[in-house]
Amino acid sequence: MKFPKPIKSAIFDSGPLLLALSLNYINKNYIQNDDEFLKLAYGKPAKIPTLKLTLEKFFNKFNKIYTTPHVIGELKGLVKSRLKLKDNEYKFWIQSIDYLKRKNLSEKLLTLVELSDDSNYKNLIPSIGFVDTELIKLAFELKPRLTIISIDGRTLKREANKKTIDVFILEDDIYSFIN
Repeated sequence: MKFPKPIKSAIFDSGPLLLALSLNYINKNYIQNDDEFLKLAYGKPAKIPTLKLTLEKFFNKFNKIYTTPHVIGELKGLVKSRLKLKDNEYKFWIQSIDYLKRKNLSEKLLTLVELSDDSNYKNLIPSIGFVDTELIKLAFELKPRLTIISIDGRTLKREANKKTIDVFILEDDIYSFIN
């Protein structure tokens, strides 16, 4: 997928958001093996060479991040399970909140009841999950319509594309964006 240039805003799923916050944490603290730390955040073997440099170029392009409170909730679990920061988790979150403020984070709450009452979305909830359905509806409601950025979006991308929403899969599409 090719991003229209310049892009300054997008909707972030929990995976890319975790990578952005992890990169921020690395840059603010002395992390000996920063690529290994980012690979933990990534949650799977990364096919992106020079991961840190590539991600820095990517995330520096954005001045506004959209997401939902449910994605932030998922993020809390990912930080705990993947990064295993223990005593540094508080520091991670304080620095992350500052980063999200600088990136003009905008959270939009869409409730389960609201989505299930909408005939365009209620059948998506059982098949792709509540959070991914919520991201699709958020993208559809925003004007101009924004792209969703995800790491593992096979079902998300398929369903979003049916509603003419673009999904940028980080690993597949990053070079078309930063070059």
